[in-house]
Amino acid sequence: MFKPCVVIPIHNHKDGIPKVIARIEQYALPCLIVNDGSDQATCETLEQLVTTHSFVTLIHRHQNGGKGAAVIDGLKQAASLGYSHAIQVDADGQHQLNDIPKFLQAAKSNPQALVLGLPEFDDSAPKGRLYGRKITQFFIRIETLSSEIQDALCGFRCYPLQATAKLLNSKRFTSKIGFNLGQKMDFDPEIAVRLLWLGLPIISIKTAVKYHHNGLSHFHLFEDNALISWMHTRLITEMLFHLPWILFNRKKYQNNQSQDWHTKKERGAKIAMQLLLSILKISGRPLVNFILYPVIGYFVLSDKKRRNESKDYLQKVANFCPDNTHFTSSPGTQHVFKHYYQFAQSTLDRIQFWQNKKIDYKLNWHGFDCISQQLETHRGAILLSAHLGNVEMMRALHINKYKVGNKKSVVNLLMYTEHAQKFNALMQQINPDFDTKIISVDNLNIQSAMEMSDCIEQGEFIATMGDRVPVSSDNRNSQVNFLGQPALFPQGAIILASILRCPIYIIFGIQTKHDTYDLIFKPFADDVKLPRKNREEAIKVYIEKYAQELEKICCQYPYQWYNFYDFWKLK
Repeated sequence: MFKPCVVIPIHNHKDGIPKVIARIEQYALPCLIVNDGSDQATCETLEQLVTTHSFVTLIHRHQNGGKGAAVIDGLKQAASLGYSHAIQVDADGQHQLNDIPKFLQAAKSNPQALVLGLPEFDDSAPKGRLYGRKITQFFIRIETLSSEIQDALCGFRCYPLQATAKLLNSKRFTSKIGFNLGQKMDFDPEIAVRLLWLGLPIISIKTAVKYHHNGLSHFHLFEDNALISWMHTRLITEMLFHLPWILFNRKKYQNNQSQDWHTKKERGAKIAMQLLLSILKISGRPLVNFILYPVIGYFVLSDKKRRNESKDYLQKVANFCPDNTHFTSSPGTQHVFKHYYQFAQSTLDRIQFWQNKKIDYKLNWHGFDCISQQLETHRGAILLSAHLGNVEMMRALHINKYKVGNKKSVVNLLMYTEHAQKFNALMQQINPDFDTKIISVDNLNIQSAMEMSDCIEQGEFIATMGDRVPVSSDNRNSQVNFLGQPALFPQGAIILASILRCPIYIIFGIQTKHDTYDLIFKPFADDVKLPRKNREEAIKVYIEKYAQELEKICCQYPYQWYNFYDFWKLK
């Protein structure tokens, strides 16, 4: 049953409220006005409105408690009267009430949703208020780990009363122990965040908002900004302590939606990256490191498939390397957590390297002479790495800045087209000045081969990964033993080196301590020759050699190999 009403909190807006009621009348909606301890003149105006308009009900609060307190009383009363939804509007006439049908339609089509006004301001809006909204919006994104709430301060909105009343009547938010729900100007953003935490979908409706000249405002610059700041402190703290429960509710809602899963996954990853970048920029690494613990804990516990695949990989390492000191017992959930956490830390390092941020790490160089000698030949080479450790450390801190004469060496990244497009979009977000060239290929053809040949002849490097078979690989892979079981590895780097007639070097960047990276360079193949007669067998010899090198590192640093899927599934 869809049975909406209007709730209007009021404190001394005697001149604006008659105009607001006149504009609402055309929609034949019951209207609950909550008089929040107004002066005598306003009380008289309200009594007159009740007498002349049968759809108006007046609720008196004898003492002014703030906008939030008035709205809470109005919403509770509306729920007790059997209404399903309540449209909240301000009494000063700022809101474009002609948009009420839009809110009603959105609520009727999505009865569980919280419908929020997305204000469109004209020149009448004070600049200070606009800047304040941006600050609040930033913190709201942190508190909700999403951008679903596009504006949390607009007082023009529609509440689904069943979920809202349940929240308002919860002892958790009304007791004197713990966090109390905001009672003043902090109410609007806080109730929106908490309803989203409960799993309610959010719908935003664009609506014009106008500030009237000499209009009465109850916003107190210092007092209300202090309240809102304290509200954000409460919400962020509570978000960290209750993150698994919050994320469970969000996931529960999202799983019930018809939106394509892959689309939501990409959107979620983009939002997460935006939040991560924002927190890094403003608060730095310590806060992000703190937030990682509950976030990773949630993903470890909620994603059974990935958890089991990580555990399976770690068990293979433990079986293959019996002398490994990383596992005193069979790998369990605590080891999976460490695996996830190491990956998150490596990702943060990459972001800061890409941003050209100064990182205070000690670098131990092993075997870089082979790269120096290659640079002196003025011909390039293929750099073969893996989803292991942090190979970007080398490119960001040394190789990409190494000079031969007056010429700076260049590292080109070889990626499949889909990955290249996503990587380029990410780099534009992190660092618009990122100038490393991306060579995107789906299948090796004459054009792409010529492009890469030019790179090699100009003394440039082509970097690629050798431990992940792409979906569209056309069976260009070899099956070899890895950590005791058969697995597939791509042939691309080997075939490319034979075509370009250039050497291959293996490079790894391993974090050996919390502030130390070991940068490892090894000659792999000086001249790759693939005879036509035994081509597959020849390629397999190189792949086996690469797999053995990767095995050694995985046994030494098992938590730093980041292929979170069933790597041993033979296609």
